[in-house]
Amino acid sequence: PQGDYIELHRKRHGYRHDHFEKKRKKEAREVHKRSAFAQK
Repeated sequence: PQGDYIELHRKRHGYRHDHFEKKRKKEAREVHKRSAFAQK
């Protein structure tokens, strides 16, 4: 099917070396956004 090229590429090459660190930091930043939104 179309659109599987991303998953295929990840299977062949793995993730970028900083992928998990970026994901962790992004999730950490999301919490701040949510709390700021909740305080309004």
